[in-house]
Amino acid sequence: MRTDRRQVERKARIASLSFFVALFAFWGWWYVASNYDYSALAGTYAFRGDGVTSKLVLKSDQTFHQQVTIDGRTSTADGTWHRSGEAGVNFSIEFLRVPGAKTFVEEFGKRYGSIEDNEFFGYFEKFLGIYPPLHLYRVGELQGPVFHKQLFR
Repeated sequence: MRTDRRQVERKARIASLSFFVALFAFWGWWYVASNYDYSALAGTYAFRGDGVTSKLVLKSDQTFHQQVTIDGRTSTADGTWHRSGEAGVNFSIEFLRVPGAKTFVEEFGKRYGSIEDNEFFGYFEKFLGIYPPLHLYRVGELQGPVFHKQLFR
Protein backbone atom coordinates (compact mmCIF):
# COMPACT_ATOMS: atom_id res chain seq x y z
CA MET A 1 0.00 0.00 0.00
CA ARG A 2 2.81 2.33 0.91
CA THR A 3 4.73 1.68 -2.33
CA ASP A 4 1.60 2.32 -4.40
CA ARG A 5 1.22 5.73 -2.76
CA ARG A 6 4.90 6.57 -3.38
CA GLN A 7 4.59 5.54 -7.02
CA VAL A 8 1.51 7.73 -7.46
CA GLU A 9 3.28 10.69 -5.80
CA ARG A 10 6.36 10.13 -7.95
CA LYS A 11 4.27 10.03 -11.15
CA ALA A 12 2.46 13.21 -10.07
CA ARG A 13 5.80 15.00 -9.48
CA ILE A 14 7.11 13.86 -12.88
CA ALA A 15 3.89 14.99 -14.59
CA SER A 16 4.04 18.39 -12.86
CA LEU A 17 7.70 18.87 -13.73
CA SER A 18 7.05 17.84 -17.35
CA PHE A 19 4.21 20.33 -17.60
CA PHE A 20 6.32 23.21 -16.30
CA VAL A 21 9.28 22.30 -18.53
CA ALA A 22 6.98 22.22 -21.57
CA LEU A 23 5.38 25.53 -20.53
CA PHE A 24 8.80 27.17 -20.10
CA ALA A 25 10.02 25.80 -23.45
CA PHE A 26 6.90 27.14 -25.19
CA TRP A 27 7.30 30.53 -23.52
CA GLY A 28 10.98 30.68 -24.60
CA TRP A 29 10.15 29.78 -28.19
CA TRP A 30 7.28 32.31 -28.27
CA TYR A 31 9.53 35.09 -26.98
CA VAL A 32 12.13 34.44 -29.67
CA ALA A 33 9.69 33.79 -32.53
CA SER A 34 7.55 36.86 -31.88
CA ASN A 35 10.38 39.33 -31.18
CA TYR A 36 10.76 41.73 -34.11
CA ASP A 37 12.72 44.34 -32.17
CA TYR A 38 15.59 46.08 -33.96
CA SER A 39 18.15 44.26 -31.82
CA ALA A 40 16.51 40.88 -32.57
CA LEU A 41 16.63 41.51 -36.33
CA ALA A 42 20.10 43.06 -36.38
CA GLY A 43 22.84 40.92 -37.88
CA THR A 44 24.51 39.97 -41.13
CA TYR A 45 22.35 38.84 -44.05
CA ALA A 46 23.58 37.41 -47.35
CA PHE A 47 22.08 37.26 -50.83
CA ARG A 48 23.39 35.26 -53.79
CA GLY A 49 21.69 35.02 -57.16
CA ASP A 50 21.90 35.92 -60.84
CA GLY A 51 25.67 36.44 -60.62
CA VAL A 52 25.31 38.91 -57.74
CA THR A 53 26.35 38.58 -54.11
CA SER A 54 25.36 40.99 -51.38
CA LYS A 55 26.23 41.24 -47.72
CA LEU A 56 23.85 43.37 -45.66
CA VAL A 57 24.70 44.27 -42.06
CA LEU A 58 21.69 45.54 -40.13
CA LYS A 59 22.59 47.34 -36.92
CA SER A 60 20.30 47.78 -33.93
CA ASP A 61 20.72 51.58 -34.16
CA GLN A 62 18.63 51.38 -37.37
CA THR A 63 21.56 51.83 -39.75
CA PHE A 64 22.87 49.38 -42.33
CA HIS A 65 26.01 48.72 -44.31
CA GLN A 66 25.66 46.90 -47.63
CA GLN A 67 28.19 45.43 -50.00
CA VAL A 68 27.16 44.25 -53.49
CA THR A 69 29.46 42.45 -55.93
CA ILE A 70 28.45 42.23 -59.60
CA ASP A 71 30.87 40.77 -62.17
CA GLY A 72 33.81 41.25 -59.80
CA ARG A 73 33.01 44.92 -59.10
CA THR A 74 32.11 45.73 -55.50
CA SER A 75 29.97 48.68 -54.38
CA THR A 76 29.16 49.66 -50.81
CA ALA A 77 26.43 51.76 -49.23
CA ASP A 78 25.41 52.97 -45.80
CA GLY A 79 21.88 53.99 -44.91
CA THR A 80 19.00 53.48 -42.52
CA TRP A 81 16.31 50.85 -42.07
CA HIS A 82 12.97 51.10 -40.32
CA ARG A 83 10.45 48.52 -39.26
CA SER A 84 6.87 48.99 -40.37
CA GLY A 85 4.17 46.99 -38.67
CA GLU A 86 5.20 43.73 -37.06
CA ALA A 87 7.58 42.32 -39.66
CA GLY A 88 7.81 44.93 -42.43
CA VAL A 89 10.99 46.82 -43.20
CA ASN A 90 11.92 49.84 -45.34
CA PHE A 91 15.42 50.71 -46.48
CA SER A 92 16.56 54.25 -47.26
CA ILE A 93 17.38 55.25 -50.83
CA GLU A 94 21.06 54.37 -50.31
CA PHE A 95 20.17 50.65 -50.46
CA LEU A 96 21.83 49.03 -53.48
CA ARG A 97 19.61 47.13 -55.89
CA VAL A 98 19.84 43.36 -56.11
CA PRO A 99 18.21 41.39 -58.96
CA GLY A 100 14.45 41.27 -58.62
CA ALA A 101 14.07 43.95 -55.94
CA LYS A 102 11.65 46.77 -56.67
CA THR A 103 11.20 50.16 -55.01
CA PHE A 104 7.87 51.41 -53.71
CA VAL A 105 7.23 53.52 -56.81
CA GLU A 106 8.12 50.59 -59.09
CA GLU A 107 5.71 48.37 -57.18
CA PHE A 108 2.76 50.73 -56.80
CA GLY A 109 3.40 53.66 -59.15
CA LYS A 110 3.92 57.29 -58.27
CA ARG A 111 1.89 58.15 -55.18
CA TYR A 112 2.93 61.26 -53.32
CA GLY A 113 6.22 62.30 -54.89
CA SER A 114 8.14 61.85 -51.64
CA ILE A 115 11.66 60.49 -51.38
CA GLU A 116 10.27 57.39 -49.62
CA ASP A 117 8.75 56.35 -52.96
CA ASN A 118 12.25 55.33 -54.05
CA GLU A 119 12.92 53.11 -51.02
CA PHE A 120 13.18 49.33 -51.13
CA PHE A 121 10.95 47.45 -48.76
CA GLY A 122 10.22 43.92 -47.64
CA TYR A 123 9.47 41.79 -44.62
CA PHE A 124 11.07 39.38 -42.17
CA GLU A 125 9.61 35.88 -42.00
CA LYS A 126 9.88 34.12 -38.67
CA PHE A 127 8.49 30.65 -38.16
CA LEU A 128 10.02 28.36 -35.54
CA GLY A 129 13.35 30.03 -36.12
CA ILE A 130 15.74 32.45 -34.60
CA TYR A 131 17.34 33.38 -37.93
CA PRO A 132 14.63 34.90 -40.11
CA PRO A 133 15.03 35.37 -43.85
CA LEU A 134 14.55 38.89 -45.21
CA HIS A 135 12.29 39.00 -48.29
CA LEU A 136 12.33 42.03 -50.58
CA TYR A 137 9.21 42.74 -52.60
CA ARG A 138 9.09 42.15 -56.33
CA VAL A 139 6.57 43.41 -58.86
CA GLY A 140 4.02 40.83 -59.95
CA GLU A 141 5.37 38.01 -57.78
CA LEU A 142 4.82 36.90 -54.24
CA GLN A 143 8.49 36.71 -53.38
CA GLY A 144 11.48 38.67 -54.56
CA PRO A 145 15.11 38.27 -53.56
CA VAL A 146 15.78 36.69 -50.18
CA PHE A 147 18.59 37.58 -47.78
CA HIS A 148 19.45 34.85 -45.28
CA LYS A 149 20.75 35.69 -41.82
CA GLN A 150 24.23 34.31 -41.23
CA LEU A 151 25.20 32.56 -38.06
CA PHE A 152 28.83 33.60 -38.32
CA ARG A 153 30.32 36.64 -40.02
